[in-house]
Amino acid sequence: MRRAPALLALGVLLSACKDRTTAPIRPDPMVPSPHPAPAPKPENEAAPRGLFHGRVVDLKARALLNVLEKDRPKQEAAFGGIAFLAYATELRAYDMKTGAKRWSVPATCTVLEAGAGGAFCGTSTGVVRHDANSGAAMSVSTKRVVQLVAVEGRVLGVHDDRTLDAWDGRSGLVVGTGTVPFSIYGARDGFVVNPKGACAASIGRELQLHCVDASAKTLHTTTHALAKPTDPSSTWFSRRQLDGRYVVASTWFGKSPRLGVAVRVADGVEVARMEEELVAAIDRDGTLEGLLVTQPSTRLFEPSGKVRWTSRRS
Repeated sequence: MRRAPALLALGVLLSACKDRTTAPIRPDPMVPSPHPAPAPKPENEAAPRGLFHGRVVDLKARALLNVLEKDRPKQEAAFGGIAFLAYATELRAYDMKTGAKRWSVPATCTVLEAGAGGAFCGTSTGVVRHDANSGAAMSVSTKRVVQLVAVEGRVLGVHDDRTLDAWDGRSGLVVGTGTVPFSIYGARDGFVVNPKGACAASIGRELQLHCVDASAKTLHTTTHALAKPTDPSSTWFSRRQLDGRYVVASTWFGKSPRLGVAVRVADGVEVARMEEELVAAIDRDGTLEGLLVTQPSTRLFEPSGKVRWTSRRS
């Protein structure tokens, strides 16, 4: 008898719950969760510092932090807060934050790059890695390089014979090899870093784009015809832009027909071809926004080829 009220109450509760399932469900009020701790930045991005001609600049504050050397170095590179400056017969290392010199060793670097373990110095007889802490030298290659480029903690070296070596940036050990289908004539015509690795372009009467990953493995190689068979032999193209997103080539001799081509480096797809001297492809949030022309007047084109605006100053 005493259990009857309890059973009755339970029945009422179950009935109420059953009825509630047909009612509209109102979400609970959102309680803001604490912001997650920011992911640690890569060692080479610990601070927004840039190295320019021996001077350390805080890129965020737009302020000069240190003048490591008043004389402009022939080559320079930085990694993890350490700057490496190469002069005619000497390589020097500095702490970018304090400006203090770490070491100085005899070296003749024709090209220079930096990794977590130190400086990679390309010489006429090969590549030497100088330890970040002591400057001690370790040979990593006996083949001359024409370019060195840092990619995802590794250093890629392009040799005279168009072969590639990928070294671990810390140990200096070879972690991959590859080849380039065309000759590289220095950093201006060589590899630039992009989100997936690095890309190089060869431009003349055609455009060749070659992209590799951090292990020197080929990602893709594409060829794009530029000059037509009926174009004069003087029709020659030059590189106007090569960065992590696009390569742009256009004619440059005065009597050549005007023509410009833009290729997306991520996959080698041609995204624009216009009878204009293109100088740059403008990207916004990963999407091609426009194409810039400066001759005979300054104009911005839509990717479709429609003129968006013309500068009054030209």
